[in-house]
Amino acid sequence: MADQPAHGEQAMNQRQTIERWRAVRTLLLFACVAAGGACAVSYRLDQRQLSALTQAIVAGASSPIDRVLALQRWVHDRPGTSRNLGCFLVPALGPTPLQVMQGGGDCADKARLLCSVLHEAGISATPAMCYDEATGRPTHTIVEARIGPGRYMVVDPAFDLWFPRADGITPYDLLDLRRSPDIVPQRIADLRRANPTLTDADEYYLRSPAAYHTASTFHWDKNRWTRWLRDGLQVWFGEEVYRIRRPLAWEQPKVALSALCLAPALLWVIVRLIRGTGRRLIVAIRSGAVSRRPVPATGVAAG
Repeated sequence: MADQPAHGEQAMNQRQTIERWRAVRTLLLFACVAAGGACAVSYRLDQRQLSALTQAIVAGASSPIDRVLALQRWVHDRPGTSRNLGCFLVPALGPTPLQVMQGGGDCADKARLLCSVLHEAGISATPAMCYDEATGRPTHTIVEARIGPGRYMVVDPAFDLWFPRADGITPYDLLDLRRSPDIVPQRIADLRRANPTLTDADEYYLRSPAAYHTASTFHWDKNRWTRWLRDGLQVWFGEEVYRIRRPLAWEQPKVALSALCLAPALLWVIVRLIRGTGRRLIVAIRSGAVSRRPVPATGVAAG
């Protein structure tokens, strides 16, 4: 009998521990949802500012190509050419597009900003990297924009460059650059004839180690796992694997943080749903098993 109070006290302590854990878990989930929501709202406020600027810049552009070129020139004219060291909470995620607009940046930063304003103009776009053939390392970033059904164009916001075909109107796309290494040097030659006085930007293309025929939205040759993934995707996408659009969170730090914050809450909801479904399934199975059991005979047999 002396053990009963001790056992009851132990059970009470366990219940209190469980209740405290539930309270802490609820608080953490609430904090995650609040932080994720705050990041999402901050992202939308940034985009609202960029959207207002975008609409003003493309107001006189009559075609998707004109809108892309107008926004490219605007991004190119942002001050600064070195890497933007700004960030939103996490330095590893890099600067937000709004920070690039305010402080400029290198080719990757300006590609991020251009993709963001193109999105606000209703044009889908993605950054693409060019690689040094000797080292395999990314050395330059350009942008491919979708200008119509099955139609794309490549632009370089760092140097205000695009690649028109011989007609001067129809643009080359990323896959064209991959298939024909001569497109870029031919374009530079045309620019040199039009303007014999070369700028530093023009000279860059003449000495750049970046091979434009290696342009890709993902670094598929990074290791054997990425090469394996690329080979698998090529079965379905073919050459299009090199222009698969990069996820929005990869180029929007606030979207990435919002997703990371909301992930625990979403995972908890999924686990609860699975557990609830599992319990109902077990109850249904047990109920079916009970209903199938033979009902024992009742009553007294006549003698």
